[in-house]
Amino acid sequence: HGYSGIQRPLHDQLYIDMTAFPNAPSLSSLREVGVTHIVVHTEEYGDRWRTIEEQIARSAALRLEHVEGAGRVYALLAPSERR
Repeated sequence: HGYSGIQRPLHDQLYIDMTAFPNAPSLSSLREVGVTHIVVHTEEYGDRWRTIEEQIARSAALRLEHVEGAGRVYALLAPSERR
């Protein structure tokens, strides 16, 4: 969030969209601003991580690229790249 105290409307909308990650609107919003990879800190999800992990696994838009400890890196695929 930074320290300037300024929050642009885009920031606010992305923040709202990301609260429902990994649903289609959150992924679409990320794609619209040019995101190609997503770093997920699984420990931040607590007991919800297993549910989120299952949702990610079912998503054709995300591909696991790297695992290190509790961190996961996913590629955010363009529609043409999906399996």
